[in-house]
Amino acid sequence: MKTLISFFLISMSLNSLACPNLAGQYFCEMGQAQVVKLDISKNIDGGITTYTFKENQDERVSWIADQREHLLPASSMDGITNLKYIASCHKKILTLKMSGDIPEFNQRIQMTTDIWSGQSGELIQRTKGHFSDGTPIPEARISCLKVNAAASK
Repeated sequence: MKTLISFFLISMSLNSLACPNLAGQYFCEMGQAQVVKLDISKNIDGGITTYTFKENQDERVSWIADQREHLLPASSMDGITNLKYIASCHKKILTLKMSGDIPEFNQRIQMTTDIWSGQSGELIQRTKGHFSDGTPIPEARISCLKVNAAASK
C-alpha cells in the first residue's frame, strides 16, 4: 500500500513539473481588431496544478490539470451546455480536452486546446476539434503578448 501511495504522489509531482508557467497578464488579438486582456494565475496544491483565466475583468474560469473529468459552469462558453473537460500537462504544454452540447444546432462538440509559452514569453493557444456529425472545426491559433510586469507598475 505504501508503494502505491508513493507512486501516486510521485506521478502527481511529475505532472505538476510538466505544467508550463503561464502566470501573467496578456493582451490577445481575437480578430476584427478586438483585443482581450487575459490574466492567468497558477496554483499548485498537493501536486495538482490549477490555472485560473480571467478575461477583461469578467468571470474567472479555472482549469484543474489532474487528468480527471470536470464540469464547467454553462456560462463559461457561450452556447455550449454540459461542458466537460480533462486538463493535463505534458512537456510544458497545458492540454484541455473538452466536450459539450450545442442545443441550438442539436450537436455535440469535441475540442482540444493546447496552451504553451513561446520562446519570447508569449502565450500560444491552438484549438481544433469537430462536431458530432463529423464536421471539423477550423483550427484556431491565437498568440497573446505578455505584459512586462515591470512596465505595468
